[in-house]
Amino acid sequence: MFELSISEYMVVAVIALSLVGNLWLSRSLQKIRQQREKLIQELRQTKDLVRKDRQTAMDTGQTLACLCVQLNVARKLKSRDPGLASLALERAQELAGDSLERVRELEVRTR
Repeated sequence: MFELSISEYMVVAVIALSLVGNLWLSRSLQKIRQQREKLIQELRQTKDLVRKDRQTAMDTGQTLACLCVQLNVARKLKSRDPGLASLALERAQELAGDSLERVRELEVRTR
């Protein structure tokens, strides 16, 4: 059987601890790299969603602006019950205007 001195045991212990430490660091680094890749993928997805949301907001804003113009034209062309038609058109225009404002706020928040 081998007989080792205390200093030789200490060297063996240091080597063993070094190997364990390197293994732990290697596994930690691997986990960090995996987490980094996951975060990069999530960032790409988030950027894509923001881009799509911004485009949707702009498209919706243009649609609502056209709706407001059409409602103004409809108000001028009303023929039947002018009073009721006018009230309905005013309410629809208020709703469209509110929606347009919300879309603009969404666009500003996503910049």
